[in-house]
Amino acid sequence: MTITTDPLYDKDAIFVGWLENHSNVFNKDLIWVAYIFNNYIWATKTKVWIGELRRTNLLDREGNIVAW
Repeated sequence: MTITTDPLYDKDAIFVGWLENHSNVFNKDLIWVAYIFNNYIWATKTKVWIGELRRTNLLDREGNIVAW
């Protein structure tokens, strides 16, 4: 099985974390912070819906890109 990791950057092009296999999000300290199910992003601790995944872009609930 191939594992793909894509770096994530914020609006200022600052590295903020990793997108792993389009199914998990890790912060820059490699702590698992979110999971993705059916292209929707959910917080690991609270199980609250955060937003949506489009390709390698993480969007907030309003559809604004928060990481790319």
